[in-house]
Amino acid sequence: MHRSALPDGMYECQTRSKKWRQMDKIYGSYFDLDRYYEELIANILKRIIMTNLQNTNDNYSITKYIIEL
Repeated sequence: MHRSALPDGMYECQTRSKKWRQMDKIYGSYFDLDRYYEELIANILKRIIMTNLQNTNDNYSITKYIIEL
């Protein structure tokens, strides 16, 4: 899509404050690492939970497992 299609549209970086953009230049890689780590952990936890739920047949055990997390 071209910019002319949305004349009032803005890039994501344009909506941030000047201070935030300066911080992002300095610490941006740290923020990216946190996001990638969260995605990785989320995928691992999802895989673990799904494996445990497939091995469990009764609903009481599934509920108990989820509450323990």
